[in-house]
Parts: sequence; C-alpha cells; structure tokens
Amino acid sequence: MTRFFKKYLDFNKKPNYISVLWFLVPFVGGLLEIGRGDRYINNYLIFKNVFWHLFHELNLYHLYPTEYLDKNHYGPLFSILIAPFAVLPNFVGATLWAMLNVGTLFYAINKLQCSHWAK
Repeated sequence: MTRFFKKYLDFNKKPNYISVLWFLVPFVGGLLEIGRGDRYINNYLIFKNVFWHLFHELNLYHLYPTEYLDKNHYGPLFSILIAPFAVLPNFVGATLWAMLNVGTLFYAINKLQCSHWAK
C-alpha cells in the first residue's frame, strides 16, 4: 500500500495533480450529497441494510420503505464486503465506501498497459 501511494501520490518528486483531482472531486461531491440527507444516498442505504438484514436474519429481498426507496438485488456474500462500512454512521460509511470505489477504479486504470496520457 505504501508503495502504491509513493508511486502515484509522491509530491516530493513530481506533483501529480490529476491524481489529487481524481480523489478530491468525488470526495467533495460525495460529502455534498451525503450532507443533503439520507434520501440522497439511497444506494448506500440499500448496501448497508444488506448487512443488517442478514445480521438480524431478515429477508433480504422484501421491500423496506422506511429504510430505503428501492429494492435490494444483492446477496448475502455482498454483506461481507459492505460490513466494515455498515457499522459506521452513514456520513462516514458512505464517504469511505465512495472513496474505496474511486480508489479501486484509480488502481485499475493505472494497471492498464498504455501510455500515461492514454490513461
């Protein structure tokens, strides 16, 4: 992990402003959406409740209109992935979940075998 950050975010050698923007723009945008209230993070609430419904042995696929505004289509294995975020308050969990998604895409794009400018 340290090697990853040194390679892509080492500001002592060469500032990489694209890398900073890659994480900063979604972070700020996510905070703004999360700050508007729970109805703006409906997908995250579905993800979070997959874990809690499984934990409480409830049906994952019933409608829960008091918790979120859509249907769940995720299975029990997904609850393992979302569990560390589900136990946190919505503001923190949703922000970290969004940053994990941004980081995963960033990592995948940087693994492509093409020029720096093509990435």
